Amino acid sequence: MGKKKPRTKQEMDRFPKVYSVDEVFAWVKTNKGILDAPKRAEMDGHTIKIKSLRYETFMAKGTTCCACGIEGTKFYKERNFTVNGQPTTENGNFHLNLYAVNDTGEEVLMTKDHILAHHLGGSDCVDNMQTMCTVCNGKKGTMTIDQWEHYLKTGKYAEGYIP
Repeated sequence: MGKKKPRTKQEMDRFPKVYSVDEVFAWVKTNKGILDAPKRAEMDGHTIKIKSLRYETFMAKGTTCCACGIEGTKFYKERNFTVNGQPTTENGNFHLNLYAVNDTGEEVLMTKDHILAHHLGGSDCVDNMQTMCTVCNGKKGTMTIDQWEHYLKTGKYAEGYIP
């Protein structure tokens, strides 16, 4: 996954309520977001996608970055906007994002990561996913498992890997 530029306030809107990991997981399970329809459910007045490989990954693999160990502890309800300041979809494109707090007190977005990159034949299933923070995910990029393990051990890219 390539590095993304930080979102500006115009591009993203965050609602002030913080949701705990347990609260979101219970809400997803109650609405059958992982196994069954519907794909969306109401949460505090907004329709949010609940059938999500991200949520499934966090629920199955945990909320801790597999590389650096930072732990996602809170969800925010957010939505994205176009450059014109309009919601990206009619329903507002509301979603829940998981965040950790690093050693300097900054929030770090938690993501799902393909263990074996999609373009290398990795599948879009929870068995090929792991939880990572955006910092580590950006460093891993499209490395193979061996290349990533080499990077974690040495802090250097494996021979032949071009970031």
